[in-house]
Amino acid sequence: MFAVTRLAAVLAVALARPARICAICAICGAGLAGCRADSGTVAAAPAAAETAAAIADIKHLHPAPDSIGPQPSHFAWSPVKEADSYTFRIWNEADVRVVSESGLLQTDIEFPSDSQMPAGTYFWAVVGMRGDVPVAESGLAAFVVRQP
Repeated sequence: MFAVTRLAAVLAVALARPARICAICAICGAGLAGCRADSGTVAAAPAAAETAAAIADIKHLHPAPDSIGPQPSHFAWSPVKEADSYTFRIWNEADVRVVSESGLLQTDIEFPSDSQMPAGTYFWAVVGMRGDVPVAESGLAAFVVRQP
């Protein structure tokens, strides 16, 4: 019964996310092509359930979720005491990862001024890591880039 309840919790989290990124893919970064979450195997369920328990520990600070404006030059998130590093990612509206930085020791990152994002909708997420293990996750936050 415990495994079924935990699996139901993982599915609820996955259904609350955009259809192209499941709860596990947003954390592990494997993408749907490498995802085993929907394989139905018993071995995948416990790891997924434990990962889902860490969801929403990290808060998006800047840019604020659902912000609209020029391309952000700075991204910031709340710290998590369990994390010793962070992984930062940005996806475009076609679900293509456009930025991926791992091993960050601080809770913010400057976006390179020489990199231009075309106008459109983007999503960003941060994963708190302890070694190679995800311990916290922000979930996805959208932001819209509009050219001046």
